[in-house]
Amino acid sequence: MKQKLYNQTGIKFILYTVFAWLIAVSVSGVAGYRMTEINMVIPILMAGALYMIVQFEKNKSKGLCRPALWFAVPFSLTLALGSGFDMDDRVFQGYSLLTPVYFVVLVIFFMMLAVNGLVLLERADIILKAREQCESRAMLGKKSRIWWIVASCACLVAWLPYYLTYYPGIVSPDYVEILNQCMGNLPLSNHHPVLFVFFVKAILMPCHQLGGMQFAVAVVTFVHMLLFAVMLGYMAYWLYRKGTGKVGYGLSVAFVAFNPVIAIFSVYITKDVLFGGIFLLYVLKLYDIVESKGAVLKTGNGIVEFLLLNLLVVLLRNNGIYITIVLFLISLFVYRDMWKQLAVCAGIVVLSYGLLKGPGFQALNIAGESFAESMSVPLQQVGYVIWQDGEMAEADKDFLDRLMPLEKVKEVYIPGYTDPYKFDEEFDDDFLNANKGEFLTVWARLLPKHLGSYIEAYLMQTAGYWHIGETDSLNPYGVIENELGISQRNIIENVTGVSLEPIVEKLILACRKAPVFCFVTNMAFMVFLVYFICIRCFINGKKQYILPFLPMLLLWATIMVAAPAYCKFRYLFPYHLAYPFMVWVLLCVSGNAEGVCNRNEDDCRKVSTE
Repeated sequence: MKQKLYNQTGIKFILYTVFAWLIAVSVSGVAGYRMTEINMVIPILMAGALYMIVQFEKNKSKGLCRPALWFAVPFSLTLALGSGFDMDDRVFQGYSLLTPVYFVVLVIFFMMLAVNGLVLLERADIILKAREQCESRAMLGKKSRIWWIVASCACLVAWLPYYLTYYPGIVSPDYVEILNQCMGNLPLSNHHPVLFVFFVKAILMPCHQLGGMQFAVAVVTFVHMLLFAVMLGYMAYWLYRKGTGKVGYGLSVAFVAFNPVIAIFSVYITKDVLFGGIFLLYVLKLYDIVESKGAVLKTGNGIVEFLLLNLLVVLLRNNGIYITIVLFLISLFVYRDMWKQLAVCAGIVVLSYGLLKGPGFQALNIAGESFAESMSVPLQQVGYVIWQDGEMAEADKDFLDRLMPLEKVKEVYIPGYTDPYKFDEEFDDDFLNANKGEFLTVWARLLPKHLGSYIEAYLMQTAGYWHIGETDSLNPYGVIENELGISQRNIIENVTGVSLEPIVEKLILACRKAPVFCFVTNMAFMVFLVYFICIRCFINGKKQYILPFLPMLLLWATIMVAAPAYCKFRYLFPYHLAYPFMVWVLLCVSGNAEGVCNRNEDDCRKVSTE
């Protein structure tokens, strides 16, 4: 009997080892390694896979395999699809006969990984203990906002070296265009949301009169930092009020204050930064609504705050209107007893948006967003066909040649990046705006014959938002050449003789490339983390808590529809800002912490009297 058991154990170990080897080969295969280049990668991956298999053997009876597959299938599919191209060289390499095998093996592996992760989260001690949560709320009391102020000040102090290093702020091509619009050198357009341009102009113009352009830009940057710090400080304060305790509060403050990515963005003047902060507040407000079972919407302050956040989301990002409309529709379904409040909010938002984009833009002589901006993906697909010398009818060829000479398209076209194509001086934007329907007709006519090329172009155009192997340079540094007289002055270097620029750039590079740390800025990882949290909410009977994450998923969806570049971190910047919130929900969604203070009212009263 012992011999039989020994033989069964030996056979099982051999099978586990073989499968671990398959997993290691599959991961290496989709990562682009050749067998001759792998060296120690395979043994390390095998060891990790073997441990995962053994743990899964213990946990598989937990009934989590099906929801784990919901995660494993799309995640494995993105890895398999991403293995077909090299975005560094902008080349579509195609797939090998082993790709389907890799996909199947990876589905099984990530299903096991997801099961183990879900079990681990269930077994882990919930961070929010009853007394800790009550202590937090009792300590807050009437002086609760002091924790908000402390967090905001910590951000400002921690970001100050970045401000003094890149004084008067990081000035990108987009920012130069905004400054020229503020100065009247360029006409206003909604390519950069008008509300953000007016925000910059309101600070820039009086300061320009007082001390010139350099001083004015420095003031804009400081105000930008201040507002951003207040928003992120609120998140730390909000988490503290929810019961994270001192440790959770300290960790969230440390993340937003000492994170080099957030710090560099605080002095990078672009609509995406303040939008990211507003979007984060929007997500937190949705959580408050869910937690109160909609009661927040019955209060005057609650409904006004919700309305203002919706308006700001719409006015600070051109894709914000789609996010808010979908959220309103879902909220109307979930909170049917409060349909009047929600309907009024939705009506005000839609009416304001319509009045601004219509009569408002006409009165202020503001050009709407270029049609080419929303057509980034179709333009890239058609450009890819031209770039490949794809076959097309003479009429279609003539139309596209009028849009931009075909030979010029072949010269400037870059897979995964539309701007060199649509912003070239020979690209006829007016012709496209006057022939929107005809362009879409030509695009549709080319689709059947060039379906494969369309798919390849789309995959490369959106790679960074779904393929975990892609990273971005995050943002430019310093001040680009401009005609406005703005130049970088490294104040710290001027005073001390030591420049922090090399250190900052190495820190940013580490956030992009260093093992483990790179996942903090990887957009695909963040998207799948949100998806995993939604799955965990679903299986734990907390479906309503998926609602605060829907704006994040909708933001991702709008980028997937009209991405102008394959990997731009700032487009999904709100995901990065929301890390403390996401981790908190991931740890607490089991429900053990819900209502914990209410279930321990005696303890709360004791803490309060102490």
